[in-house]
Amino acid sequence: MLGGVESCDARGFDRGRFFVGWWAGLGGGLPVALRAMEQRQSAGGLTPEEVDVFARGLYYLASVDNHLDEREVKLIEEFLSETGSGLTLEELKTRQFSLYEAVQVLETTYMRRIFVKAAIALVHSDGVYTDEERRALGTVADVFGLSNAEFGDLEQEARRLELQ
Repeated sequence: MLGGVESCDARGFDRGRFFVGWWAGLGGGLPVALRAMEQRQSAGGLTPEEVDVFARGLYYLASVDNHLDEREVKLIEEFLSETGSGLTLEELKTRQFSLYEAVQVLETTYMRRIFVKAAIALVHSDGVYTDEERRALGTVADVFGLSNAEFGDLEQEARRLELQ
């Protein structure tokens, strides 16, 4: 549940509109609270650093099972486009995802929960949720300080989103 999670970072900025375009094609869409957020810095409401971490993290998690499905690729490319990022899939292939950096850049529980939820929805988009994906997501959740119950809730929320 995102309602009780902080929505401002340490600088007092609203975390901004997030994934509005990227998620627009999802059957379930985003919760109203996410759609109603104001735009912040990028076209998707994320800072360039947040976009970079999100993109690398999503790519890493989608490919952790050594199979990058075309639906996963499409969603990552749509994310990059919607956020106005100049990153390409080819660049993501050559760049590492660092959990340490993710913790530093995604400063709030709110942003970390959104990342985990987006990643869960992404890895489910190909219809296969592998053990490698689940373990990698569990590690991310642990490093982000999410409890097993919170991770389970995010899994349930993400699964309700119908990715096409």
